[in-house]
Amino acid sequence: MGSAKDGTTSMLDEQLKQRLLAQLQQMQQDIEQLNIQEEEFSDWFDDSLFRSDALTPRCYLDEIRSNLRALEQLCSESRRQWLAQRLADQMSALYQGIRWFSERPRKATAQSRK
Repeated sequence: MGSAKDGTTSMLDEQLKQRLLAQLQQMQQDIEQLNIQEEEFSDWFDDSLFRSDALTPRCYLDEIRSNLRALEQLCSESRRQWLAQRLADQMSALYQGIRWFSERPRKATAQSRK
């Protein structure tokens, strides 16, 4: 792995950032395509994972994007590690929530055929 002096680490960080932003964009498109309404999505996550004022799927995406921007500006290595883990946890939880929501109608349809 390269050092910050030779620019390799920052290039990897930029590649990771671009991948994360692409994943967030895909999540946003999935949410829009699924037409998830606020009342269907409220209280999906514990307040320790997302802010308690998050009411819509868009709020969760906005918080993740905000944390990603904050990660770029932090100086403390321990704070960067904590925030990186938080981002990973948030993205994983949101992905699972979207996946659950997208599979829910199919499960209901399959059960009604029995």
